[in-house]
Formats: sequence, structure tokens, C-alpha cells
Amino acid sequence: MIPPVRILSRWMKQYPLAARQTDMLRSDFDIKWDREKCFLPIAGAVAIVTKGCPIEEVPMEAYQEASKIAALLAWRPTQRIYSFEPQFAEALIKSSLKKIPVEALFHMPEWCCYLDFEALDLPRLPSKFKENLTGAWIHLEYDVNLKIWELRIVALLEGVHLMPMALDLRSDDLEECIEMTIERTVSNMIKAGRKDWHIIDTPKRINRPFFEICLNLLLYLCSDQPDIIGPEISSKPKPKKTKKGYRLFPPKHPSEFACGYRIGTALKEAKSMTEKGKMQSARRSPIGHIRRAHWHTFRYGPGKKKTKVRWLPPIPVKLDLDKTPIPTIIPVGSDRKN
Repeated sequence: MIPPVRILSRWMKQYPLAARQTDMLRSDFDIKWDREKCFLPIAGAVAIVTKGCPIEEVPMEAYQEASKIAALLAWRPTQRIYSFEPQFAEALIKSSLKKIPVEALFHMPEWCCYLDFEALDLPRLPSKFKENLTGAWIHLEYDVNLKIWELRIVALLEGVHLMPMALDLRSDDLEECIEMTIERTVSNMIKAGRKDWHIIDTPKRINRPFFEICLNLLLYLCSDQPDIIGPEISSKPKPKKTKKGYRLFPPKHPSEFACGYRIGTALKEAKSMTEKGKMQSARRSPIGHIRRAHWHTFRYGPGKKKTKVRWLPPIPVKLDLDKTPIPTIIPVGSDRKN
């Protein structure tokens, strides 16, 4: 059994009523949140874990447990696994997140995406963490009490252990969101009396590079017409009416999607040709490479007075991709809902 599916199965056995309770919470429209973007607020997962314990009596361990099962419950209806061609991923995760708007994340193809890291060489991560990293579930969280959005990441380590992380999305810029989250985490650790600097420095050594890697890969999934090979399925399943109310049923099998394999294959060929000296001199013809991903502002309309932004992926330069460009566009608007 694939590691993420094995973990899901284990947790569903531990909480056999969780799926039904989630359907009931999602059907209670007195609780206000955008159900298209956030599958289940962690506050709902806390209620499931503690069996409705009063909030003032909820132990801290229950919040950690709820953070984990919230991601698994959000992934359960789709169970899609995204793997990335290593050469392509290497280029993609170098993209700068500066001035990339938070709104880009609100175009996730499903409630929760599972990213497979087993074939990737992830830079800047501590070697032990990198060796143990299997993958990660990523989903949007809406705090129904504070009325704020977060990006939740649950890392899967050694195919067994779950490590939840939270990225505060109260800034419009993703890079600023990372800095704000790291600073607050370090400050809270110091206030809590942590004195071991190696522990206090953990958010900077692990969280920051891990956030950057996850965000760049996730942004590619959020884009329009990405280079993804996989089964053709609808983005999100619809609940089915039963005698006991509306239910969301999981798929019979997980679906696997390969991302960036056309671009990655072309990159490998270009690198191989360069090493063998079969490409022309760079003075006569630029060597095949990939241009970093970036945001670009386009002007349009009468007099080109209106503007819109598009997220351009790593752009192949002098690479043979069947001569078919792969545009990647994220629509960014002001349609964020509470």
C-alpha cells in the first residue's frame, strides 16, 4: 500500500466516525466558511478528536491531532498523488516568491494535495529531515473564530510520522507570509522559555526552506493548464444524497499524476547534449535552459490602461517540447471568501 494511503487507512480506523461527522459538519450551514476552498476547519476536526469537548478544556495535544486528521479528511475524497520530474522540480523550486499574491493559492485543484517527495533532491533542507521526508499534504485552513486563512502542511516522515506546520496568510505577498510566520514562531518559542538555540533556530533551518519548496510546487498545481499527465477527472467530487443525508465517498483507488515530465525530459536532454559538446557554442546559439518562474503584468483594453497579472512558469528556452508552448496562468482576483 502506498504510504499516504496507508496513513489514511490507519487514521480512519482510529476515528471510524470521522468521515460521517465531517459530512454532518459540512452540511451545517449555520457554521460559515467557504466550503469550496476549505474542506473542514480545524475547529471541526478538534470537535471530532475530542468528541465535542468544551473548547476551554481541550488539551494542546488534541490540536496537534486535529491538525493531522484535518489534512487526511480533506484528502480522503480525492486521494490524488502528485509527483514531479526531478529536473523540472529542481528548476521550479528556485522560483522567487517575492510579490506573488496569496490569492494564487485559492485556485488549488482540490481541497488537499499530496506531494510526493521521494524522488526529489530538495536543496537547503537539513540532511536528516530531507532523508526522512516522504511527502506532504497541503490544504487551506479557515479559522472560523479569528476569521483568517492559513495554509496547512502536514509532512510525512519515514512513511509513518506526521509533522504539521502552519503558514499565516494575512499578508498579500507569499514571501512576507513566510517571514511573518517564522518571526512569530521564534518569538513564541522564546516567550515559552526555550533556551536551546538549536531548537529556537529550527523554524529558520527547516520551516522556511520547506515552505518555499512546498509553495513553488503547489503554485504549479494552482496554475492554468500545467504540464500534468494523469487520469481525466473532475476537480472536486460532489456529495451524494443518501437516506442519512449528503455524503462524500472516497474513490476506490488513489490517482497518480506526473508533473513537468515533458519539460524535465527536455531539460535532461539539453544537459546531456551540453556535457557531450554536441550543442553549438553559446555565442552562436544559447544553450537550452529554463528561465525562472515569475509574475508578469499585462496591459490590455482600450489604450492598454487595464492590467492583469499572470504567473509564468519556468519557460523553456531552446528546448524541444514538440513545439507546443505550455502557458501557465493563475487568475488573481478579489474573490476571496470567508
